[in-house]
Amino acid sequence: MRNHVEFKNLRFVAAAAAALLLGSAPTYCLAADRKPNIVIIVAEGAPSHGDKDVATPNIDALAKSGTTFAHGYSAAPLPGPSSAALLTGRYPQRFGFDADAEGEPAPADHGKRALDLAQSTLAGDLKAAGYTTGIFGNWYLGSGDGYLPTQRGFDEFYGVLSSGGAGPEGPAVYHGTTVAEKPKDLVDQAGAEASAFIDHHAGDPLFVYLPLAGESGAVDHVVGAIAAKLHERGLEENTLVIFVNDEAVGGWALFDRDLHSPMIVTWKGKVPPALVLDQPVMQLDLAPTALSAAGVELKPERQADGKSLLPLLLGQNHDSPDNTLYWRLGVQYAVRQGNWKLLKLGGDARPRLFYLQDDPGENLDLFQQQGERAKSLQTLWDAWNAGNEPPRWVDDRWNSTGNDTLAAGPSRAAGPWKSGDSLPNTQAPNIARKALEISAEIEPAGTEGIIVTQGGTGNGYAIYLADGKLAFAVREKGELTTIIAKEPLGNGHFLVRATLDEDGALTLLADGKQIAEGKAPGLIPQQPKAGFFVGKAGAGAVGEYQTPDPFDGKVTNVRVKTIGGK
Repeated sequence: MRNHVEFKNLRFVAAAAAALLLGSAPTYCLAADRKPNIVIIVAEGAPSHGDKDVATPNIDALAKSGTTFAHGYSAAPLPGPSSAALLTGRYPQRFGFDADAEGEPAPADHGKRALDLAQSTLAGDLKAAGYTTGIFGNWYLGSGDGYLPTQRGFDEFYGVLSSGGAGPEGPAVYHGTTVAEKPKDLVDQAGAEASAFIDHHAGDPLFVYLPLAGESGAVDHVVGAIAAKLHERGLEENTLVIFVNDEAVGGWALFDRDLHSPMIVTWKGKVPPALVLDQPVMQLDLAPTALSAAGVELKPERQADGKSLLPLLLGQNHDSPDNTLYWRLGVQYAVRQGNWKLLKLGGDARPRLFYLQDDPGENLDLFQQQGERAKSLQTLWDAWNAGNEPPRWVDDRWNSTGNDTLAAGPSRAAGPWKSGDSLPNTQAPNIARKALEISAEIEPAGTEGIIVTQGGTGNGYAIYLADGKLAFAVREKGELTTIIAKEPLGNGHFLVRATLDEDGALTLLADGKQIAEGKAPGLIPQQPKAGFFVGKAGAGAVGEYQTPDPFDGKVTNVRVKTIGGK
């Protein structure tokens, strides 16, 4: 159990205190012989340490050895702008990066769908200071010439340029700028490449960046492997490790649950162990924190929005560096000051006001009772947004109905679908936090295969045949629930229907007869990153089957109906 300790009981470091008295900004590169290594690991959309249903022993050990920011936030609920904020230290809306840099090209007068070349990166700054830099995992920030990781400050790159796994249906895997063979597991291989990078350059100051999209077990294994490598090379006391559990990625709305991004910071002998802090902080604080640790000046022309967390971590300041936090996701926006948060979703939604300390789930709208406070927060957001660029490209996912879930945008397909049909995640049915009814007509010619699936090993659902028996599987943040019929379905024509109710109840019917039932923990909490497939699976398996596991027979008239949501 971690102890909750206030920093005011800790003594200041003498050198830092003297620097404060002299009015100069303290530096934290405390090792005389070399600059500290910087390791940043981002687990995208996976459950964090403390999740009772998912074992993460290595992440738990990391939390015990360092300080946890329980109220960490992402700058966006999407991986592209979230990554842009982390690597630049700026709100991504400053340069119009509201949505992911994937999909259709931007209009010619709005620039390329990539991280603006005018934006400096943490990797570039550290490389200029003598660091060897490497990224292993998902890039998200552009795929054209001039925008690749090795052109934005990284010496080495292994991974994918866009979201998704490395299976047969996933994007190409690169080693530097060369297409590499797809590994069995991208997360595991990214961890192995990062460990080798540490081995090869152990004599240099290192920056290792691991943005990983995968299930918790795989990410936890990587965390353990990196920790073991640092220990093996004797680098623990000279390495700042930051672990970000970016639960935010995939929610596509600006509710707190869609922006939550807890952080763990360790630096053996410098950052207090087993400590939990409640001050709100943001991922855009990580670049200033890393630069400060490295003794690298954050130049004013960078126009950074983030602030170094080291004064807070070292007990020199007890206040959050982010007194007010801002968000914009296209037509959605939010601002948090203290425990008050103003939120406006898209569409015709009106602004809402919440007091987060008493209402973390944002259920009680206080806009009418606290009109002046709401007006004050609106003024703050308007002033902040006046310094931003308009979105450089449009994403239909940000167009909310004003409810807790997002409506399907104009490009969302409505079905029906048949064998061989597939959709990318940006066009697939929007199923986050919604009750579901999935139906299909099938004519089996065998006993195996996928009928319909959406998502993968993180979040999603699948209807399939296994040994002739009809099965319905649901994944919720990696946790699998499966119901399966007792008897084989047999040959013929069948109308199959599967439902996931508001309370997590699962039912499976064939020709109107219920053949299986069960209970999942709840609704699917986040929109799956993987796409939608009929008659086969995508890169990641939702259920206990091997991908792509094509259906032996015919699938027609597939429909996905969403009903309400929490």
